Formats: sequence, C-alpha cells, structure tokens
Amino acid sequence: MKVNNDIFIKFYYCKMSAAAVLPSLPAKCPLPVQNIPKSTSASIEDQQGKLVAHCVLVQCTKGQAYLIIQQLDNSVAPKAVTLCVPDMDRPFDLKIKTISDTHPNRMHMPVYIQVHYNPEERCPLEHLVDLLAETVLGRHNFELRKNLTIDLFDSAANAAIRDGAGFIVTDRHRLQQISFGAKQARAVLAPTNEVLISPASDDPAELLQYDATLSTHQRADFLRFLMKECKNVLVAHWSSAKLAADALKIEKEKKKEKEGKGVNSEKEEVANTVAGYLIASGERVLCLYAENYKIADSLLAAHIDRNQQKGTEFKSL
Repeated sequence: MKVNNDIFIKFYYCKMSAAAVLPSLPAKCPLPVQNIPKSTSASIEDQQGKLVAHCVLVQCTKGQAYLIIQQLDNSVAPKAVTLCVPDMDRPFDLKIKTISDTHPNRMHMPVYIQVHYNPEERCPLEHLVDLLAETVLGRHNFELRKNLTIDLFDSAANAAIRDGAGFIVTDRHRLQQISFGAKQARAVLAPTNEVLISPASDDPAELLQYDATLSTHQRADFLRFLMKECKNVLVAHWSSAKLAADALKIEKEKKKEKEGKGVNSEKEEVANTVAGYLIASGERVLCLYAENYKIADSLLAAHIDRNQQKGTEFKSL
C-alpha cells in the first residue's frame, strides 16, 4: 500500500514568489467546479487560446475562503506573465499578453513594495489568486484579514506555494491520500450488524441533519452539491435492535428523574437514526463519516460490493 502524506496548510493571503519547483495538484476537484456553491473561478489562456491556468475560490465566511488549483500548465507556471482582459463582460477570463523567463528583482526595494506591491509581471497563479481574493474577500488592512486555505502535498514540488505564500500557519491535522486494491481492502473490513446500509433517499433532510452534528461550518449547500453530482451516496442507519435498546435506556433515565423536575430535553429526543454516510465519485471516495470504525468498515464494504471495483482511491476533501 502506497501512502502519500498531505499537509493541510492554512495561509494568510500575501504574495507568492516565482516557483523554482513546479507544484503538483493534489486538491484537484473531480467534479465540475463551476457548480460548487459560493464559488468564483478565474482562468488564463495563452496567446494561442490554450487554457494554462484555472483556479476556483469557494467562500466559507466573510473573510475566509478555500482555494482550488484546478489546472496549472507546467510550461507556463514558473514564468512572469502580463495579462489582458479580451472581453470586459467576462473579467475572470484572462489572456497572456507577454511572457518572460525572468521576474522583476525586488529584493532591494522597501519591504512594503516586496510584500504588498503587485507588479504587472507575475506568475499565472499569483494573478489568479490576487484577482479572486480581491473580488471575493475584498481588500482590508493591507490584506492581512484575508484567510485562504489550500490542500498541498508535503513535498518539494509544492514548496514554492507553501513557503512563498506569506504568513504560514500549519494545521495540526495531517491528511492522507491512499490508493488500495478493493479486493484486498474488502478482505480486512469488518462490517457490523448494528447498522443497515442503503442508498440515500431523494430527500436530503435526514443526511443534512446528521452532517450538522459533525462540523461547526454550514455545509448544507455543499453537501447537496456532492449528492447531486456524485449520485453514489450510501447512508448507515442504526438497526431496529439498536434503536430499541436506546429507547429503553432513555425510558429508564426518564423514570430516574425526580418528580417535578421535568425531563432533560436531550433525553426526550429519540437518537438520530443516521450513523454515518459515504459519498463517492467513480472509484474515488470523497467523504466518509461514521460513529465508529465498524460503521465506517460497513459503509466502505458496501461501496466496494455494490460497485465491484478493481481499485478504490480514498481522499478526504
């Protein structure tokens, strides 16, 4: 099994220097990015009309956004380019005007110029991030309030983005992108009888309610997008035996309450029947949430059995 470590990198928006090593694109979205809720995309074409760079910025809050580098041509990525807007009605569709192998030397200029000044000659990625950040997040306090998040491989290939981004704050979480054979994985999975696995219904309300317990962020719109685009959505529900046991436990707790003190509102509610879910696009599992490891095994095993895949790639987005 080959494992590539990801590092979840959060950086405050600043200037990216010229790329000495070309970056890889581990966070490339397998779905149509133009349909992602609250997203804005920008692209660059070369002088022959070929698409050489495409980035998408998904706004999370007023001052925070998630960056997706969807495409970046290695032949153009490290070069200094100037851009033009052929059609003013389409300000996010840019085209290369001039291209150079060398970048302006600003090392001996004042610090403000080095950090905050935007020269006309910049890397394509710098142009796109500048445009998207200013459009989506605005410009406040020398841009220090802008907070962008990007997923990068912890490798030399991404050092230019990681180290040249400005103020770096590395998250404690280390994500992993793992590829493995479905047959080998299925052999070691241990499904549980506590849950029943079935395709998600057309009504996403139950799944959205469960997902709201997993994160403090409002992800309902994005989850609807995933369910619409992927189709392959499995949900784990607690079995009737498990629900009956929980109901009996709640009833016993109610009886223990002293008369006149009322009942805790949490104890009055029957536990949510959803115990986890899985969303996949082809052979890629995009997200997998479960109450415990056995339920996660059950979801992944059901996914493999239903699709009879030759191989499955797991990636958490």
